[in-house]
Amino acid sequence: MGFGESIFLITEIATILLFIICCEYGDHIAPDTFKTVEQTKDYVQSDYQTAINMHVMIFIGFGFAMTGVRTLAWSNISFVFVCSVWAIQWGILSLGFWSQVFGDDPDWKKLQINL
Repeated sequence: MGFGESIFLITEIATILLFIICCEYGDHIAPDTFKTVEQTKDYVQSDYQTAINMHVMIFIGFGFAMTGVRTLAWSNISFVFVCSVWAIQWGILSLGFWSQVFGDDPDWKKLQINL
């Protein structure tokens, strides 16, 4: 295992531990939190669709944009997937941490994971 793979593995383990310690599922993640079928449909049609479109743009769009060299096409796509997944995880943790540092509420809470 090379130096880059070792660094990635260590940071990924640290990220997973931070998610275990500092995060919890927010409202509207469990299906039983919706009261009616209309609320569920509204939530899925508004928020979920935006998240899916963004993920498709990141993973598929950037991955296939870097496939100019035919011999390294699958390596480029794999590298984009790994970098995108790690960036999304780190972004969730960073945004949650800095919003608590500069927020109005002085109490520290676990980060709410929502769409």
